[in-house]
Amino acid sequence: MIIDLIKKNIPEYNLKFPLSKSSFSFRPILVKEEKYLAITTNISSTFEDKLKNLCNLVNSCFDNKLDSLNMTIADFQYALNELRKKSIGDDVEFNITCPETKESIPIHLNLSKFKINKISNEAEIKLNKKGLLIKFKQPKMKDLLILKDFPSTDDDYTKLVASCIFEVETPIETYSVLENTLEEKLKYIEYLNLNEFKKIKEFIGSGSMTTILKYKTSDLVDRELEVNDFANFLKFYMVILTL
Repeated sequence: MIIDLIKKNIPEYNLKFPLSKSSFSFRPILVKEEKYLAITTNISSTFEDKLKNLCNLVNSCFDNKLDSLNMTIADFQYALNELRKKSIGDDVEFNITCPETKESIPIHLNLSKFKINKISNEAEIKLNKKGLLIKFKQPKMKDLLILKDFPSTDDDYTKLVASCIFEVETPIETYSVLENTLEEKLKYIEYLNLNEFKKIKEFIGSGSMTTILKYKTSDLVDRELEVNDFANFLKFYMVILTL
């Protein structure tokens, strides 16, 4: 009886994801989610533990109607942003290191200023004039688990790109490669030229949300820093979910 009365006082919000177009309801982060936050924000936690607990936190706030590990990173970003806004507020203050002057700069950011990018579910690379195509899907949260940390090197992105191959198509036949091993898919990537790899890397690495941080350094120069990749976005949210 009492617990039911308490639950009725918890606000509920509706959210439509930008990529899947599916709609779900969610509630703010509560005390019972602190167990997930503790692991996610602990610097000694492994990358896998941080990622899985971040997903568990989102699942919990969506009444476990989501399977966050199977969500595209693009939709997961959107869920995190809305969850933080409804749980703590739109505004956050933090410090960044200016890439030009290397000094620490205080930043005030309104999370509503994030721009939602229009991105595609799939991309393809045509390997030759005979019509051989390699098709790639948007990465899911679970795809990051093949790495030891958020992607930062070409080797990291090569593995992530390979994991996102789902189909190879010829003019007469289509082959599903969903059951192929990562090692097998990596061999396909080896035969892409540098421009083709760059195109797919941008498709895989770009996030669904972008913002521009504006600030002034000690030399009185006005500067801007665009945040548009999912790796830095997720790192950022692992910190500000508790700020």
